[in-house]
Amino acid sequence: MSEGSPASFGCRSGFFCPAGSAAALPCPPAQFQDASLSSSCAWCVAGYYCAGTANLTSRYAVCPAGHFCGVAVSFPTACPPGSFARSPGSRNCSDCPIGFTCRQPGTVEPAPCPPGFYCMLNNSDPAPCPVGTFGNKSGIKTEAECRPCPSGSFCASRGLTAPTERCLAGHLCEWGANESASTADTMTPSGMQRSGACPAGSYCVTGASAAVVCPAGTYCTGGQTLPAHCEVGTYNPYSNQTACTTCPSGYVCSPAGLADFKQGLQCPAGHFCTAGMKSLEAGRCPRGTFSNGTGLANISQCRPCPAGMYCVETGLVAPSGQCSGGFYCSGGSAEANASVCDARAVCNGTSCGGCGGVCPVGSYCPSGSGQPTPCGAGRYCGTAGLWQASGPCDAGYYCGSAGGWSARPDGNVAGSGPCPAGRYCPVGTVEPLLCPKGTFSGTVGNRNVSDCVACVAGHYCPYTGMTNGSMFPCNAGFYCPSGMSEGSPASFGCRSGFFCPAGSAAALPCPPAQFQDASLSSSCAWCVAGYYCAGTANLTSRYAVCPAGHFCGVAVSFPTACPPGSFARSPGSRNCSDCPIGFTCRQPGTVEPAPCPPGFYCMLNNSDPAPCPVGTFGNKSGIKTEAECRPCPSGSFCASRGLTAPTERCLAGHLCEWGANESASTADTMTPSGMQRSGACPAGSYCVTGASAAVVCPAGTYCTGGQTLPAHCEVGTYNPYSNQTACTTCPSGYVCSPAGLADFKQGLQCPAGHFCTAGMKSLEAGRCPRGTFSNGTGLANISQCRPCPAGMYCVETGLVAPSGQCSGGFYCSGGSAEANASVCDARAVCNGTSCGGCGGVCPVGSYCPSGSGQPTPCGAGRYCGTAGLWQASGPCDAGYYCGSAGGWSARPDGNVAGSGPCPAGRYCPVGTVEPLLCPKGTFSGTVGNRNV
Repeated sequence: MSEGSPASFGCRSGFFCPAGSAAALPCPPAQFQDASLSSSCAWCVAGYYCAGTANLTSRYAVCPAGHFCGVAVSFPTACPPGSFARSPGSRNCSDCPIGFTCRQPGTVEPAPCPPGFYCMLNNSDPAPCPVGTFGNKSGIKTEAECRPCPSGSFCASRGLTAPTERCLAGHLCEWGANESASTADTMTPSGMQRSGACPAGSYCVTGASAAVVCPAGTYCTGGQTLPAHCEVGTYNPYSNQTACTTCPSGYVCSPAGLADFKQGLQCPAGHFCTAGMKSLEAGRCPRGTFSNGTGLANISQCRPCPAGMYCVETGLVAPSGQCSGGFYCSGGSAEANASVCDARAVCNGTSCGGCGGVCPVGSYCPSGSGQPTPCGAGRYCGTAGLWQASGPCDAGYYCGSAGGWSARPDGNVAGSGPCPAGRYCPVGTVEPLLCPKGTFSGTVGNRNVSDCVACVAGHYCPYTGMTNGSMFPCNAGFYCPSGMSEGSPASFGCRSGFFCPAGSAAALPCPPAQFQDASLSSSCAWCVAGYYCAGTANLTSRYAVCPAGHFCGVAVSFPTACPPGSFARSPGSRNCSDCPIGFTCRQPGTVEPAPCPPGFYCMLNNSDPAPCPVGTFGNKSGIKTEAECRPCPSGSFCASRGLTAPTERCLAGHLCEWGANESASTADTMTPSGMQRSGACPAGSYCVTGASAAVVCPAGTYCTGGQTLPAHCEVGTYNPYSNQTACTTCPSGYVCSPAGLADFKQGLQCPAGHFCTAGMKSLEAGRCPRGTFSNGTGLANISQCRPCPAGMYCVETGLVAPSGQCSGGFYCSGGSAEANASVCDARAVCNGTSCGGCGGVCPVGSYCPSGSGQPTPCGAGRYCGTAGLWQASGPCDAGYYCGSAGGWSARPDGNVAGSGPCPAGRYCPVGTVEPLLCPKGTFSGTVGNRNV
């Protein structure tokens, strides 16, 4: 500014500008200024108000009607309720007159008191006419001006402008009745109640002359126009009642209005119904329980799901099903794996009992298990969650009465481990078996009793379970073969003629020229002169006299028999005598010469009587020369040398003259007349004594000629025809036995386990070889024996079925004779210089369970790191992948296609078959990534 009083910036009305003002200042509240160019403001006067704003163009504003304004106020004050101000500019408010009301702040004109209310002086809230009265006009000043309710009606509330209604049926209402029900403060001047409610237990309809009794199934508390139906959950068997009875437990009283709870619903199966329950939904037996009975009264009567079962839903009438295999449900289970239990389970302290779970290691749980089943004596359960035992404990190990955790326990768990020394453990052993007396074993892991070694010969093993076989030498006077259990075995005492020093493995015979006539001796004595000592157990004395027929020198071990042609009558002879003529001394050691027997003649010093020749006989003893033998008489024949009488009468069909030597025709047996002395029966027939003609040989026999009886066909042949000289070879597929068969079918059809070639005489020669079997009959040759099928082995000959399954860790591709395929069907055809095998040890990269016909590839994501596995070694390690055929190592190096380290840009969790791509938005430049 260039001047102190600029015309364009003079102070306007409503503002003031003291000296030095930079701007016009508005008048403060309660002050005003209606002139311009003022340096100060003035205080507001009574009856007016000054807001202190630039909107005021005069020096003050008039206080409005309904308000009052004192001195120096900035705003008007509204008249409080109970007062009013009709005119503007009021300094004070007036009291609201009697019969009127001033309800709101800022009342300008009092309002007449409304009908149903009365208004005293200074009223701000009209008072209602009391119960039992009404006000049918406005401007009522006092309560006394409210009119009593007329007879026949009632005024049930305050502030009525007319009676509420006519008295309800069953009620008596005099003037001033305030309700239809009886109360203590509504008495008539005569002392009677102004009104009476319909009595409890009854109901009163409009205009009724008397109360009606409420029927069964309803209730009436009093003052009712109609009976109230018993609510759901209650019933009423009686009339004239003020309340219903709670429905007993075991029932649901529904629908409403029941007179008998049995008219309702008996609690159905799958539910429980507590007293007064209104809905079946609230009574569903909880999960983990069921109920197959009706009328249950509370939740505790819902039956826990039985052991071995699960109850998955609420409201079940029967269990949902069996507990899953590999899990056990001990009772109250709501899931097949026992992961959720009956919620009613009572807790003890801070923990609640479970209802089952995963079958633990060392036990198994078939479907429907209520508790884990211990693996069982001699078996093992190697993992959790099994539904059956893994298998029997391996031979060479034992698994106690509760079973084990491994097929080959290491002994860290009590009751199982490697079979200890001195014992043996077959497959499935519960308690190691002691090696029997007479055996021992110093090694562990014995599988069979045959692994127990017989006690060392010359020693004995008196105890079971011994680990040393040479601890106890056999006692002197006894000998101990291998396998003895006592040191003086009664059956192995040294007999007379033998000696047994201590530790003898066998009785030692006394050597020649020595003897021992006592038993249980440990040494022998020398023989005396004039006798013989053989050095055998037959001697029961210290020497033996040289017997008759023998001669003995000095200190001999055996007597020498007189040679044939000599004799010695007396015992103790030193020399033998020549046999006399007419007598014979045939045998070495002859005691008395024997007369030459009939049919023979004997020269001097005879040791072998000479037989009378063919065609002669000798019928007396003591013949000295051949000339004394007699010719055979006519009608008989002397067919051999040394006869005492003719052989027999001539056979039927033969002619025999004197001196005949046989019944068959020969060139040198002619009579003096030139006729043959005898003729043989023809081939194909036989001739009995005295027969006039030859008899034809029957079927099943054969006759080669000159036979007195037919010959039976030998085993392995048969003959279906008569008059035959030979039999037919039995056909393949049969064994012609016994001898004499006319038809090969009368013999034995080749049985199962055998083959029968043509003419075979014995089934033993036709047993199907090891590695084969036959369950059919009539096999004709060895090629028809069936190779043992893949996965099986045939250990013996002559089998009608395979012996069993191929051992775990091996495979049997067909024709195996051992459980490990180490021996094959010997019939295998060779190609060049090598023969095809029949299986063997399961190779690396595969596994072979029991009964494998071929190795099983290890499988996607797994590896088989050694040969001889019966199951996969495990999953491929994280950071590596093993393809669809599996791998040879948990961490393959990639040299085998389809497996190796996880490549860059991918990741491989445990058991990866195909490497997983790193997701969009990520990358990896390294190999061997394990996780995303």
